[in-house]
Amino acid sequence: MPWRDVDYEHLEQAMNVIDELGLEEARARCNAAIAGDGHGFQRAKDVYVCDLRRGHYEHRVLIAVAYALQFPDRQRLHPRDFHAIDYKAFFRRINQGGYSAFGFMPIEVA
Repeated sequence: MPWRDVDYEHLEQAMNVIDELGLEEARARCNAAIAGDGHGFQRAKDVYVCDLRRGHYEHRVLIAVAYALQFPDRQRLHPRDFHAIDYKAFFRRINQGGYSAFGFMPIEVA
């Protein structure tokens, strides 16, 4: 999966973008970048990522925005790129990269 190359620096930048735009606008911009196929990012039902300093983020939108920031010349991520996403392993890797002090952790919200 191409999103596995995303690093923490760009996740942090993506959180700034989402905080500035708001989640709905960030999601809409992700969807506009992949327009034409009728399938876009839908609102998360039960899986979020929590940065203990900043709050909750939808994992797919957060990663899609970070990917676009880190790799502006690559094709934008699509929801199908997250099929069977192992987001917990992805965020564990991010934390083990020296960022665990930030408290970035996957959580499930019921």
